[in-house]
Amino acid sequence: DEEDCTVEGSPRPKINVNARFKLLRYGIVRLAIEEGKAVVYHCKENSRKHHEVPLPPLEFELDDAESIEFIFKSYPSYFRVGDLPHEDPADQIGLVKALYEEGLLMFENDKKEDD
Repeated sequence: DEEDCTVEGSPRPKINVNARFKLLRYGIVRLAIEEGKAVVYHCKENSRKHHEVPLPPLEFELDDAESIEFIFKSYPSYFRVGDLPHEDPADQIGLVKALYEEGLLMFENDKKEDD
């Protein structure tokens, strides 16, 4: 279930280089380069039909753009945080945390208690 794996419905996951995640839904985000920044526009909270109130974009450093694009193009597959093209694990984790906290990512549900 989508909600069980997102910021809205799950306990905060441990985000490290081995955590697996994916974009929440296809078509809810767009990346633009504006004034030397990587800017992410999203419509997660708005219905497609009504395109309600515009949401403020998220701004990232320009060197995050390649990793952001990697996340968007990887949908619907899950992949490891450490698979992002950033060389620094702290940058990989920081980017994923920011997008997750905005509700744009979901982590692979790892429910071992059902075994």
